[in-house]
Amino acid sequence: MVARTVRALLACAAATLSACAPAATPRSLSSSTTRQAVWADSVLATLSLRDKAAQMVWPWVLGDYTAADDPAYRRVERLVREQHVGGIIISVGSPTEIASKLNALQQASALPLLVGADLETGAAFRARGGYFLPNAIDLGGATYFPYAMGIGATRDTVFAYQMGRATAREGRALGIHMAFAPVLDVNNNPKNPVISLRSFGENPQLVASLGAAFVRGIQENGMLATGKHFPGHGDTEQNSHLELSRVNASRARLDSVELVPFRAAVKPGVRGMMTFHGPAPGLDTSSLPATLNPRIMTDCCVDSGDPWGGSSPMPWKEPGAGHMSMPEGTTRRPAGNILCHAPEIPGTSIHGGRVRAGLSRIGNKKPAQPRSEKGKGSHPSFTNCPGLGGEK
Repeated sequence: MVARTVRALLACAAATLSACAPAATPRSLSSSTTRQAVWADSVLATLSLRDKAAQMVWPWVLGDYTAADDPAYRRVERLVREQHVGGIIISVGSPTEIASKLNALQQASALPLLVGADLETGAAFRARGGYFLPNAIDLGGATYFPYAMGIGATRDTVFAYQMGRATAREGRALGIHMAFAPVLDVNNNPKNPVISLRSFGENPQLVASLGAAFVRGIQENGMLATGKHFPGHGDTEQNSHLELSRVNASRARLDSVELVPFRAAVKPGVRGMMTFHGPAPGLDTSSLPATLNPRIMTDCCVDSGDPWGGSSPMPWKEPGAGHMSMPEGTTRRPAGNILCHAPEIPGTSIHGGRVRAGLSRIGNKKPAQPRSEKGKGSHPSFTNCPGLGGEK
């Protein structure tokens, strides 16, 4: 399973590295080629089990300016250069600062880094621009769209598609390859403190149609989309950034409400799925949160044809789980998950005895056959592209 996931990441890197053309008509994610898959397989064959695990670890990095000798930046650069992490989650900064930092980290990496960012309201959700002092001159930034509920109020899939398109074009120019968007949660609990405006609305069919349109807008313009928060985060009353939330809906209710937008997003080929980090007793009665629960992440999200109708995305963890230790995540990990959004990753965490033992058990399993090509080789973009970012 580790090999399958890393092959997907590497294949995505191959496609994004080779397929971006200046101002050309965007190519669909279906344009992956045999050559890219061959490259991914050839690189995968050279990686140790430890380095395959490292490809699944993505440190979180602020996008603001830092000097080359800044301790925080040097720590991240060492993770890239020495620990061989597979990607970066970039956070808030100006467009030029983000592009400059990502370019430097790509240059430090032996393999292409896959860069993700939370772009729920467009690239400006992270690349907000800034002001030149002392004159307070607005330096500008990326396009800032309304939250998803604003798009939902229009009931128009064209707007959702165009928001995705602009997000992908601007994000790609910065060197970002994956958007942690759209939010596919149905806003069906007015006491929910964390979803609200981030949802397209309270109607599952509306959320499904607008979410699928957003996915197409993103992925038909050279970026990977991520549906979140599987299996649905709308009907909770806890702030999952501060505590462990819980979805108490029955399986029948999940099938008729919460899972409807996720199924719709899979039809246009959404490439990632971010999980809700909390228990979902309708899918499994244990207290394990979805992120760490193989009954949900593997049986339901990846292996089961029930939610997806035969085509499953690659699962990505909900950011709240980043505080879990690497050994714990490896011991309890569901198959295929990407362990990302960990601000502090000591190098020894990818070398510990429990990690090696857990990875050995995973590596000795016969990998399941992938349902589709996912990850680092299934869409056109990455580097050698015109624009500010991603020249490697």
